[in-house]
Parts: sequence; C-alpha cells; structure tokens
Amino acid sequence: MAAIQYPFLVSSPGKVIVFGEHAVVHGKAALAAAISLRSYLLVELKPEDDSSVTLEFPDIRLSRTWSIKLLPWKEFKRPSSVNGKPEAVLQLDQDNVRLLKPLLSDISPDAPEEQRRVHQSAAFAFLYIYLSHAHAEFASCTYTMRSTIPIASGLGSSASISVCISAALLLQAGIIRFPTLFQPGDDGNDSLNTVNDWAFVGELCIHGTPSGVDNTVATHGRAVLFKRTQPGKPPLVTPLHTFPQLPLLITDSRQARSTAVEVKKVALLRETQPAVADLLLDAIDKVTEAAHQLMTAPDFDPTDERSIASLGELVRANHGMLVALGVSHPRLERIKQLVDEAGLGWTKLTGAGGGGCVITLLANHINGDGLAQLMESLAGEGFLQYSTLLGARGLGVEPQAKKRQVDGNTGIDSHFVECYPYCVRASFSCLTSAPPHLTSAMETVPAPLPHQTTMAPNLKELSADEEEAEWQDVTPLPKPDVPYSEDPAWSDVVPLAQDDGGPNALATIAYTDEYREATSYLRALMAENELSERGLLLTEHIIHLNPAHYTVWLYRSKTLESLGTPVPDEIQWLNLIALEHIKNYQIWHHRQTLLTRLQASGNEAILKAVLKNEPPFLEEMLDKDTKNYHVWSYRQWLVKEFDMWDDYGELEAAEHWLEEDWYNASAWNHRWFLTMGRETLPDSERKASDEVWEREYNFAQSAIADFHPSNEVPWNYLKALLKLRNKPLATLKPFAEFFIDMNRGVEGVRSRPALRVLAEIYAEDDADQESKGIAVTLYKMLETQFDPVRAKYWRWRQTQLGVTTTLKPEAAKASV
Repeated sequence: MAAIQYPFLVSSPGKVIVFGEHAVVHGKAALAAAISLRSYLLVELKPEDDSSVTLEFPDIRLSRTWSIKLLPWKEFKRPSSVNGKPEAVLQLDQDNVRLLKPLLSDISPDAPEEQRRVHQSAAFAFLYIYLSHAHAEFASCTYTMRSTIPIASGLGSSASISVCISAALLLQAGIIRFPTLFQPGDDGNDSLNTVNDWAFVGELCIHGTPSGVDNTVATHGRAVLFKRTQPGKPPLVTPLHTFPQLPLLITDSRQARSTAVEVKKVALLRETQPAVADLLLDAIDKVTEAAHQLMTAPDFDPTDERSIASLGELVRANHGMLVALGVSHPRLERIKQLVDEAGLGWTKLTGAGGGGCVITLLANHINGDGLAQLMESLAGEGFLQYSTLLGARGLGVEPQAKKRQVDGNTGIDSHFVECYPYCVRASFSCLTSAPPHLTSAMETVPAPLPHQTTMAPNLKELSADEEEAEWQDVTPLPKPDVPYSEDPAWSDVVPLAQDDGGPNALATIAYTDEYREATSYLRALMAENELSERGLLLTEHIIHLNPAHYTVWLYRSKTLESLGTPVPDEIQWLNLIALEHIKNYQIWHHRQTLLTRLQASGNEAILKAVLKNEPPFLEEMLDKDTKNYHVWSYRQWLVKEFDMWDDYGELEAAEHWLEEDWYNASAWNHRWFLTMGRETLPDSERKASDEVWEREYNFAQSAIADFHPSNEVPWNYLKALLKLRNKPLATLKPFAEFFIDMNRGVEGVRSRPALRVLAEIYAEDDADQESKGIAVTLYKMLETQFDPVRAKYWRWRQTQLGVTTTLKPEAAKASV
C-alpha cells in the first residue's frame, strides 16, 4: 500500500460517561460512549527548504515551531519494536521527560499560568510521540488541530487530541497503513490498538495517571464497558461494537468543578455512612449492567419508543443515585428541570459532577420545534448546548484532504472549514451520518462548531440547508435550479427531441422528464457543433443522471479540448464521479483520453504530477471493490502507456491486494503483467530475468503451501510460468504430490487443483498406458468427489485418453 498522501486529515470523537460515574472508582463497572463532537488534525507538507515542524492549535492560541535537526534524536530513547510495531508504553521514560523540558520551558511565557500549563501539556504530548516515531530526515509538516469538543468539560477532549496525534504520526512513519487501518480482521484491529497505545502515551503526558478509557473510546468509537480490577492496574475494558447510535443533547452548565473534590465527597460518605454509600454504589452498578444488557440485546430497537423509554428510566435512576451521593449541583438540577418540563427526554449528570455537563437522551417522538424551544430556554439561562450522537464512530482518516476556498476564511480556518463538510460525509461520524430513525428528531439540529472554541468569526454552525450546499460544492450534483426551457441562458436553443420511430414505435424507453429535456438540449448543441461552457455544464447534469451515456462523454471530451480546460481540473472532477459510480466504464475511457491528450501536449511537469497521483487514487477505488475489472485494466494501460513498470510501487500494491485476498485473480493478473507480461507484448524485446522467473515461481508456491492449497489461481500462475519458459508440466509433479496421499483415498486429497495438475501430467500425449490409467483414476475422483459441477467435462477428458482400464487408488499410489 502506498504511503499516506498529503495533505491528510485525521479525526477522533469525544466521549461521555453514560452510566456508572463514581461507582467505577470503587471497583464497579461504568459505561462510556463516543459522541459525534470531534477533534480534527490537518497535516500539511512544508516547502522542501523548510526543515522544521510546526504545531498549530488555534482553539487554545498555541502556535509553536521546532527545528527538526535540533531535536534530541540521539539522546531520546525510542521504544523497542516487536514484528515491526513499537511496543506499548505504560509509563513515560523519565530521561525522555527531562530531555523535553527545555523544549517546553519557553512556551507561552506571557500567558496566564493555567493557559501556559495547557499549552505545555499539548506540546509535551506531541513532542513525546513525534520523537518516538519520527527521525531527523522526517517530512517537514505543519500540524493544525481544531476541535468541536469543549475543553476541560469532561468530554474527553485531551484523549481525542491524543488519538489524532498518535494516528497521524504512525501513518507518516509507516507503522500503520491506510486503509488497512479500517479493514476487518487482525490487521485492522492491531493497527487501531497501536494507535490506542500511543494515544495513551499522549494522555500520560497530559494527565499523568489516565485510566486509558477515554483514549480507547476515542480510537475505537461506539462504546466500552470498563471496570477497575486492582489498584494501579489498567481497567478491564470491553468494547461494545453493537452499541446503537442514539440522539443526545449535551448541556454545559459552565459551572467550574473539581473531580478530586467530588471523589472525596463520596469517599467521605463511605466513611461516615458506609452502609448507605455502598448500597448506592451497588445500585449504580446494577443500573449500569441493566443498561448494558438492554442496549446489546438482539431485540433492542432504537426506533421503538418502549426500548428508548426503558433506557431513559435507567438514565433517570442513575442520576437520582448520583444526587443521593451528593455530587450534583443546583445548576445541573436546573438543566434537568428544564428538560423534564419540556418532556423531551431523560437527563443525568456525566463525569464527576459538581458542575460540568449533563447529558439528555432524547425521546423518539420529539419534533424539531420542541427541541429548538428547549435549546432556546437553556441558552437563555446561560447554558451551552451540543446536539450530538451517542455511539459515534471512532478514528477517521481522510487522505489527500480536499481543499476549497471559503469566503471570509483564510489560513488555518479555511482548511478546517474546507475539509469539514467533506469529512463529515466521507468518513467521519457526525449528525449528517445519523441512522434514518434519528434524522426526524434531529433535522433542525446542526452539526455543532461551537463558537467558544474558535477564534475565527466565520467558523460557525451550519444549518442543514447550508451544510447540504457545502457538500454539493464537492459532489457532482450539477442539477439546474429551473428547467432549461425556463432558463434565459438557454432561450436561444431549440431542443431536439429524440426520434423513437414515430407514433408507432415498437418500444420506447420511459425516460424521466428531467433526462428527456436535458438530452434534447444536448442534441441541439451537438447539431450546431457548439463547444461551450454551458455545454460542459449540461454534460455534468446528464452524467449525473446517467453516467453510462457514451455519446455525452465523447461530446464532453471534445468540448474540454476546444475550451482548453486544464486536465488536472477535469481529473479532480472525474475522481468524484468515479467514487460515486465505481462500476462505470466510460469514466476510464475518458481518463485515458485525457492523459493521452496531456502527453501529446508536451507539458512534462503537469503530466508527471498527474501520473504521481494516479496510483493512490486507484488504491482508493480498489479499496471499494478489490476486483473491479475496469480499474485493473486502466492500471495496466497506465503502466504500459507511461512506462511505469517499476514506478510508484506497482508490484508492492499488487502484493498488498493479494495479502488481503489470495483468491483475487485480478491482483494475480496484475502481478503477472508487471513481472512476465512485458515480454508477451507485441514487438517487445524485454525478457524477465531468470531470477525474476524463479522469484515468481517460489512466490506462487508459497501462496499455495502457506495459505490456500485449493486456490486455483496460483496453480494456474505456476502453469503459465512453465509454459512461458517451455518447461514441462511435469516440473510441478513433486509439488503437486505433496498435497495428495492416495493411500487415504478421498481423505488424502488436500488440494483439488493439485489433483487436476497430476491428472494432466499423467495424461500428456507421450504418456504410456499405465500413466494414462492413473490419469483416468484421478479424473474419476474429480468427476465424482472433488468437482462434480464439471462432471461431464471430466468424463470427456477420460474418453480422450483411450484407456479402457483404470487403476485403483492403491495401484495409482504405487505408480505415483
């Protein structure tokens, strides 16, 4: 897999404690879940002559740059590695801590002490992880952090930030790979666990003694059930992968609180009233377990009012027990009162209490107006609200993050606003990706970009309509606002209707009115040979309606050439179309036409830049469909046309997709094309070396022996290699016999392809009668036991041998 492409964006969610606060301190279980408020880290390359690394965190007014060469690379103790991955770090190396202190001491010297401490903690976490995985020749980058999570509110902002830093640096260092990071199976889990381990290091830098729960939720998403087992030991954490997504309102009381003070309150109650305190803590534990059982039960339905009401009662009960423990606050109770009066859900404090935030599980029956009125009431009393989802997805990555100019925003803020709608829709879990059953209750609640966490006046909350408009800017949806017949810009065009053969046409296609009108205007333009900007927009509209319309693509290509539209601009638009219509063929023919035209123009610099970006995009396409014939065909055309046989890691890419799925015949075909296919091309004088041939032969044998002996594709690969070098098929006989034990009959066959190969070897034209008898026996086994679907074919193969007798398995084994 190719390296991550710049600029790229990573994101990670915040979290709330849903059940079990305070009880967890005393050995009980608690349940924490991810929320769709997120932190975002944008990583951009600096100019080649700039050898520095910059951390930008405008939400807390932090901006810091260090010279890469002056960082203490030799003195810093890097973690040891196991199987190419750094070992988890459970505590900071104090020598490393002392090394970093001079780099932190002069950060924000004029800032208030509390702000300076926050700045130093953030920089400390970044530098510790950076020095653990980077090196003196590491790419010079700017790391820009933005967050929609209120800081110091108990919503896991520091863990979210640590996950972003960890993921970004591990991706850059090549320790984890995209998109393997998000693929099911051991590789994906191992990569996410590596991110989580190093996010915990970030939490160690910021908090000193973190529980590890916040970073786990921020990495994996959804929810976790956790419980402390022994003092000083990590908690037992159980991921809840089936945790449902639920609408949640978070309200910040803006009341300062101290976790230590609230924990001491409960400890004091246990000293003075142990029976009462333990009864309450046990009851909270039972509520947590009941909630866990309810939400993970197969019949739990988030769309069912009774299911949500049952969960809501547990929310209400948990809050009442926390009030009895003495950890609430009048401002928290006022929020609960306003929600209860509105009748829109169930509310409890979250976290330590004594201030901070409360969460409200919203009922299914509420409407947008009722929720808007509640939020207005809360705002009127000075409370801040965040409409979000409970059970949001975890870490997200957007390679080659798209950039678009947004009026009024420049620099850091423009990057964030540009990326925001794209990331929300493409790979991150926010309100717009809510399940259908949530949208009616939340349709008037925008994805929050809270004002108090940014200095940019134009970085604001988006209404649903505004967000849709933002998204359409990066999605090919060029539908006109009015019909062409009512648009003054098209008043000079007389549309040409399609001729279906008159009133007695045999069969007419029932096109939509929109499609019929658009194509009638296209015919008019083509009849006049008009090659214009409006014609180009018309083709976008028609392609959106029907991307398989071959004539439209040809007309678009001709128009682009006439207008002199830059090929990179068209490629960027084409990428979006391809990602929406991954099976479309015309896209790839159009792409070939564009690159051929660019090559003919003689502009080597632009051609080189476009070609460099092709493999990463093709990897993205294959990630959606690993056996997409059109993508693989285009990839081979690209290699052949632009002599990319040895460029951009083509062989590495083919090997990656084979490792993902050894049965992927397209990946095998591409490997053959790269290694052996060149010498089979017309007029080719290039022949693969004996070393390459031997490597490929061994590679195919290993794929069979180590992974899937019954995989037909590598067996065919071996046969093709032998044929290419005019080697006899009998060369494979010892290897095939390894998978066949004739003494055990049917049970002794470990590979159907091996059985077929042996049969073909014994059935060769120059074989004697005894060998052909063995072949008939093997073909009979294929016919009756191992490949009955092709029984007629195997019977036909037997008749072609002209042998009237066969050998029993014992005799065949002796002959073999």
